[in-house]
Amino acid sequence: MNTRQRGLTPELRNKILERDYFVCAYCNGEATVIDHIIPWSYTHCNNEDNLVSSCVICNSLVSNFVFDTFYYKKRFILERRNTGRWLKRLSVRKSSICINCRDMFPEGIK
Repeated sequence: MNTRQRGLTPELRNKILERDYFVCAYCNGEATVIDHIIPWSYTHCNNEDNLVSSCVICNSLVSNFVFDTFYYKKRFILERRNTGRWLKRLSVRKSSICINCRDMFPEGIK
């Protein structure tokens, strides 16, 4: 996720992570990124009510799908996390995480 493109400031990102105690809203793992409940591509909204802390895997599994409720979105993600093909697909990608902003980027970029 490119925070500059989405208009998500580092201050807002840290505020959401601290608000959610660095816990993923979906799997209760360690949260390192911010997820838009209603995808940014649909609303272009960075309202605090539309943002939750998430781990990289849960955030990437949901893509930009829209769900009727947060419960359905969480259930969708948890079902996909238990599918081995998703985990294999994510582990094959060569990517790194920035130590400052925790954004993912393709391996080899400095």
